[in-house]
Amino acid sequence: MKKNLSRFQVRKLLGNPNSIKGDLSPRIDQVYHYHGDLNADGDEEKAIVNFYRDRVVSFASPFLK
Repeated sequence: MKKNLSRFQVRKLLGNPNSIKGDLSPRIDQVYHYHGDLNADGDEEKAIVNFYRDRVVSFASPFLK
């Protein structure tokens, strides 16, 4: 995952999100939400990907700490 990927590239990389929502921030158009056992360790993780004009501007990964 990195900045400037398109929505299509993110779906190809991560699969379909669990939910897609809008955002009130003027710099974010859509937010993809992923949740579940993302790394098959038995614990539930959550990740989000923020888009502006069809490009990733930021993301929060449960694996980067």
